Amino acid sequence: MTRWLVLIGLVAAQEAPRGVDAAKIDAAVEKAVQFLKTARSESFGEAGIYPNSDELLLWAMYSAGVPETDPAFRKLFKAVLAAPLERTYKAAVQAIFLEEFDRVEYQWRIWQCAQFIVDNQFHDGRFGIGGPTPALKGAPAVVPAENGEAPVPAARKPKPKVVKRTMVRQTRTIDEHYYSVTLSHYVALALRACQDAGVHVPQKVLVKAAEWLRQAQRTEGDDRGGWCYAQKAEERLWQCKGKTPGHAPYLSTTLGALGALVTYNHLTGLDSKKDPAVKAGMDWLSKNFSMTENVGITKHDRNHYTGPTEHVTHLLCPVERLGTLTGVQSLVSHPWYAEGAELLLKTQLPAGSWPECRRGSETWNTCWAILFLRRATRPLEPMKVK
Repeated sequence: MTRWLVLIGLVAAQEAPRGVDAAKIDAAVEKAVQFLKTARSESFGEAGIYPNSDELLLWAMYSAGVPETDPAFRKLFKAVLAAPLERTYKAAVQAIFLEEFDRVEYQWRIWQCAQFIVDNQFHDGRFGIGGPTPALKGAPAVVPAENGEAPVPAARKPKPKVVKRTMVRQTRTIDEHYYSVTLSHYVALALRACQDAGVHVPQKVLVKAAEWLRQAQRTEGDDRGGWCYAQKAEERLWQCKGKTPGHAPYLSTTLGALGALVTYNHLTGLDSKKDPAVKAGMDWLSKNFSMTENVGITKHDRNHYTGPTEHVTHLLCPVERLGTLTGVQSLVSHPWYAEGAELLLKTQLPAGSWPECRRGSETWNTCWAILFLRRATRPLEPMKVK
């Protein structure tokens, strides 16, 4: 068994989380849901490039068990499905949610999300913030029926079997101003959701996306194996790679990039245990992992950094995704779910939300906290340990 397999705790993959008080978590999630039902769907991103956070709210509420008949849920649902697809992040989160919600009934909308995403890929594999694609011109919006079947309150209905299969064709590549490594993680989860819904994307899209992540990984020095957040296209790989200038890798970004990479490997039939980029990333984690501090951010953003737990929800979501995708209960000797849940229970505000920070409002942080507590990511097929 290689060293990095031990580091992520694959040997403990089948053990149930320990030290977790389910009743306290349920109560915290319920309080958080009550906050979200009246919270503002805020714009986010530089200069408000994302006009609202409807999809994130919907995903969090569904993961928390809010029934489909709930007025706040239905209002968001109608707004999301009636809106045109204009940004990659929002299309990605929408695809993830719809595959969980009803991948058969809304397969056509999932197809639209997939088409939008692949048509907003750069020629080198990155994904941009997105813009309308001619391939969806005139495509109808999907509006939920007023009188749908009542949900089962105690447990979600089993996912319907996918019978119809459809294919997405990439009709263009782009070269725009903004992109980010973080966005790549949401896209990877979305493309996996699309595949599971019977909406297949070209293998070349997946291969190029994975290859770009490998190229964006730091390759030398103390930061070898990490990924930093890169946004402006003119900075390109020089900001993230080798000895060249640029800010240090973030723990949250590295976790997200690893989650994306193992997802792409799964979709393309590669073995993550044999991927040098995954191994290098896990080696970086072995030296920098923390459950309370987004390691690396102080080197780039110290003027807006007030303490170790400031970005905790921003950090814990990629922790949950990597841990759940790989099916492990321990990351670098940390029982990630138990430690993260304990921290979230301690930092929840009386109103049910989690505090605003430099990289997240109360609304977003509360959504991310719910997604962590409810382990909203679906595992990949178990990784076999020889």
